[in-house]
Amino acid sequence: MPSQSSSGSQACTVTTEHSLVTTTTAGTYLLRLDFNAAVEGTTPDRFRVQAKTKTLSSSTARYEQDYSFEGNQYLDNFSTDPICIVHSLEYTLTQTTGTSRTVDWSLVRVDV
Repeated sequence: MPSQSSSGSQACTVTTEHSLVTTTTAGTYLLRLDFNAAVEGTTPDRFRVQAKTKTLSSSTARYEQDYSFEGNQYLDNFSTDPICIVHSLEYTLTQTTGTSRTVDWSLVRVDV
């Protein structure tokens, strides 16, 4: 049964990579985000969501998933692909262009 591990709202600063959440609890997780505030236009809102994981507990965290979004989304809510971790998982959000927006998010553990 899925459970919410963590959640929040991120007020984006354009071009800044924001760390949303980090967990070191082994499990399978996905990140859900709400992009309902994103807009089209001459300079559309663009976002990048990335997941960093470690292969070993002593490893450096490296990018494993990368998603990009531009403008108004047909489906406002987005969920990343599930990712199984043993050592560490960090999700980041970067708004690369547009007007700074706030994005609600929640980390969901799907193997509880």
